[in-house]
Amino acid sequence: MKRTVLSVMGIFLFFCLLTTASHAATVEVMVQDFSFSPSTLTVNVGDTVRWMNIGGSHAAISGANCTADGRWNSGVLEMGQSFTVTFDEPGTFPYFSPSGCVSGMTGTVTVTSPTNSLLSVERAGTGSAEVSSAPAGILCGADCSESYPTGTRITLTVSPIPGTRFTGWSGACKNTNPVCVVHLTSDKDATAHFITEGGGTFDDIPENYWADDYIEAMHNNGLTTGCGSGNYCPEEVVTRGQMAAFLVRARYGENFNYFTTPYFSDVEPSNDFFRYIQKLKEDGITKVEDVYGVADHVTRAQMAAFLVRTKYGDTFTYSTTPYFSDVPADHPYFSYVQRLKDDGITAVDGTYDPDGLVTRSQMAAFMSRAFLEMQ
Repeated sequence: MKRTVLSVMGIFLFFCLLTTASHAATVEVMVQDFSFSPSTLTVNVGDTVRWMNIGGSHAAISGANCTADGRWNSGVLEMGQSFTVTFDEPGTFPYFSPSGCVSGMTGTVTVTSPTNSLLSVERAGTGSAEVSSAPAGILCGADCSESYPTGTRITLTVSPIPGTRFTGWSGACKNTNPVCVVHLTSDKDATAHFITEGGGTFDDIPENYWADDYIEAMHNNGLTTGCGSGNYCPEEVVTRGQMAAFLVRARYGENFNYFTTPYFSDVEPSNDFFRYIQKLKEDGITKVEDVYGVADHVTRAQMAAFLVRTKYGDTFTYSTTPYFSDVPADHPYFSYVQRLKDDGITAVDGTYDPDGLVTRSQMAAFMSRAFLEMQ
């Protein structure tokens, strides 16, 4: 099970503009008045349950008879915070809140698994390539979907024709490896992207550019649309507005809820980055108040904090022996930089340059390593 705690500043998330569409669903349980609503629900394998606290201080802890079983523990959720669990196995999972367990503050999640699930493959781009599967069933071009027993691991392999370059996956597969293994716990989609040799998605990124694979992966997975006019602008410095868009797309795609009353005086609803910055604040990924600094540049230290909070929230482990001479243990961004190195998201050694600025090409590398399973 995947567990996530999110700090949600806009507690009225049901005043939303958009909803997420995918095979896997997210089901919300409201926590208030010493009760869970609904207290019992049934979901499918691969679905996510989000507990949203809209009153008081409560928790969602797995276990029966007010006794934790160790599967998940939200910790104390204050009003406006949420906690999510993604269920990857069938079963019945009771849970409770210590604040009201003896008076009936309990619930149950029943997770069902369909007998078969559908894997669908799409091909996108210029040029041509064939996608095959093992076990057999998919040979796309001709046959691009197949039903398999739920829980099967399917290996997809891309074979470009001469003159075509494979640029990576999106969907159930995310990186640039032409061989991908999909664990089919529910219906899933995977898209293979390719382009004609000698070409590229962005006019200012030649095929041999050092960050080409990262930038193509970012584009394939909807994390960037470039900087306009068919370009990516790889050497421009990342702004705080752009950072918000990168991170929120990595977590939610383009379809997500957000509170429509501005949190920051310098980010009005007409701003291109408004909805991303609103969501960044609601999720607790930015900690600033009143003024966001939408056009300000992002330092490498700030980037580390943004990335780590997006992946792990505010609670995470990290190596306590400093990796970098310029980021000692008393540095305000020490824990974030350490975790970035622990995860292999930064590849530098010796010094980190925490006050240095981050270019868009560097950001593509950081984002692809953090969220797209790339090295």
